[in-house]
Amino acid sequence: MESVYTEESIKKLSEAEFYERFGVGSVFFEVLLDRLKQYREEEHAQGGRPNRLSVFQCLIIFFLYVRQYMTQTILADMAGVKKWDVSRAYHWVLDTLVRKGCFHLVGNRKIGTGTFALIDVTEIFIQRPKRNQEKYYSGKKKRHTMKVQIIYDLTANKIVSFYISNGRTHDFKMFKESSPRFREFIKGLADSGYQGILKVWHTIETPHKKPRGGELSNEEKEFNALLGSIRVAIEHVNAWIKRFRMIKNCYRGNIRDLWKIILAVCFAFNVECPGV
Repeated sequence: MESVYTEESIKKLSEAEFYERFGVGSVFFEVLLDRLKQYREEEHAQGGRPNRLSVFQCLIIFFLYVRQYMTQTILADMAGVKKWDVSRAYHWVLDTLVRKGCFHLVGNRKIGTGTFALIDVTEIFIQRPKRNQEKYYSGKKKRHTMKVQIIYDLTANKIVSFYISNGRTHDFKMFKESSPRFREFIKGLADSGYQGILKVWHTIETPHKKPRGGELSNEEKEFNALLGSIRVAIEHVNAWIKRFRMIKNCYRGNIRDLWKIILAVCFAFNVECPGV
């Protein structure tokens, strides 16, 4: 069976159609394709058994799998390959690009002065673990999850870092575990899940919480509304990341490989730089 997508057929797709199918733009796809071809030649120079699939086929399989997250059997039928070739191609592309440093983030120390660092946590559903189930159970989602903390530079429109923990971990505890370092006078914005963060980050703002038996003043309500209007940018970032159904739907892969997928998707966001 021939593949649904060939190098000639994808060139006929508009940019919107390319985004819809693969989650990234054609330019970003071509850059990764050229780099992977170079890495494949380096591997062949070292000897070993030749690969069954071309670099193009491997990259198509990778993006289709991460974007659409269909079963490997269906994807194998679409790509015209065997089922085990799908898993092999997916892991080769992901592991090669991560190992070669193609996917990278700048880090918290690169945030410029005079900007805002937005911080938020999103949850990814996972299959019920065989062991330590209570460690991954999220009381908020009522399901087993993994949490991803994202720090976003509002001015540069870049994700600068992320941190992954199990679903039971509180947002503020995740922040302390990640031990992020910032330059002095970097202003931070967070939601109400980070109450008490001022003890470790003196220039961050969080919403005012309504006191027990009382009400917020008009000034506090206005401040919360202003804070929310700025923080909505990172909510748009979370929404962009979850356009990839591997992250949006229930993650079926090895939890130890989840950080590679998050890194790849965050890097794709930074390259594509959508208008959030």
